Amino acid sequence: MLGESNDVVPHLADSWDLADDGKSVVFRLGDAVSNNGNEITSEDVKWSVERQLAQEAFIPSALGFIGRYDVDNLVEVIDDKTVQMNVVTSTSSDVIQFASPLLTIHDSTEAKKHVTDADPWANEFIRMNSANFGPWQVDRFQPNTEIVLSQNPNYTGERGNFETVTLRAVADSATRMQLVRSGDADWADALTFAEYDGLRDAEGVAIENCVAADRDEMFLQQDGEIFDDVRVRQAISMAIDRDQIVETIYRDFGESAKHGIPQYYDFPESGTSYKFDPEGAQKLLAEAGYPDGLTFTALFSPSRPGPWVEPLAIQIQADLKNIGVTMELNRVAGAAEFFQLVREGRYDAAFYSDSTFVGDATYGAAAFTLSNSNINSFGYDSAEYDALVGKAQEASAEDRGDLISQIADLAVADMPILYLVDSANVQAHRDNISGFSNSPLRTINPALMSVE
Repeated sequence: MLGESNDVVPHLADSWDLADDGKSVVFRLGDAVSNNGNEITSEDVKWSVERQLAQEAFIPSALGFIGRYDVDNLVEVIDDKTVQMNVVTSTSSDVIQFASPLLTIHDSTEAKKHVTDADPWANEFIRMNSANFGPWQVDRFQPNTEIVLSQNPNYTGERGNFETVTLRAVADSATRMQLVRSGDADWADALTFAEYDGLRDAEGVAIENCVAADRDEMFLQQDGEIFDDVRVRQAISMAIDRDQIVETIYRDFGESAKHGIPQYYDFPESGTSYKFDPEGAQKLLAEAGYPDGLTFTALFSPSRPGPWVEPLAIQIQADLKNIGVTMELNRVAGAAEFFQLVREGRYDAAFYSDSTFVGDATYGAAAFTLSNSNINSFGYDSAEYDALVGKAQEASAEDRGDLISQIADLAVADMPILYLVDSANVQAHRDNISGFSNSPLRTINPALMSVE
């Protein structure tokens, strides 16, 4: 099962508490020391969070709209080791958002030495050097080539026995696969499913098929004339053989999507799930006024969800043809063009993936599908869904599971997004490496790894 908000453990902060009025979270910092020799302070937290708010456009949305923090008055320094984060409404993800590497806390004492008028956030220095409280420091960095890390000598947290880590850029996934197979690399990232499958029985190689918070999906444009009718959306879903897709395209890495919440979260499931029923799909189309089928165009790009999207699209095209639906495919090669088309809602349908900022079921439900989400370019607008997600975000631990179950069921009935596959976080590494941990952002933590 995926860990959630209640599973967060202390690292840079020793403890935290929600204020009695529910309007803030107070973090008490520990005694972590950066590789530059400076002990963490509240000013480091304030500077680092404000730096991200100022520079990353999605951070104010992630913390504010989805996370419900007061981003206009976010950080207050109480004392040198106590920092307060102000919220508009307390939710289940108040703390876990600050466990993300996207909100790394930097050593502001060191970073500020490199601030200039042209570079007020020390970006050039941080891009090439270490200035944080984690287990590693940068020894050498060649952009687009490699980065060499060594142990932060001041780090006292848990770590494995690696003294250095070299991350090398290798553009071709087949080459990355061969490097792991031969033992010339200990780990490789972002292989194709066929390549991961080909390493399953390779001597000296281990494959970790971990659960993930991500989902591969289709957006169906509900502001248009076709998919504003829920029966048409349901028919498209019922025509798709998800089990066959997982077996043949995903090589059994991942699971067929079941409902509106990734099945790897721990909540009571009602039994409501997507069905493969081509005959039922044809009946729904006829009821919706399409007895002879319909035609629409679907965008896809290898940039998201990945290189497997083309065979996925072709398989679904064949499934839909069986119920008289013609799905024409438009391959968008450039990532920037694809994301612009999706962001602006200029599509009938689009293949995409749901990748959340943190591992929390209600956070994920809010991020993509709320009627006022800036990711919701597909026109889904349900006051019932919005209210249910809001209630689940604010619920007690005792009530939360049943509310998540209701969200999962509503998404099957209403089909805001057509979920296809609950993804896997697949890792390929030499089998003498231990200590892999699973992350919602699919990152690895080499500090926990050891080699035999």
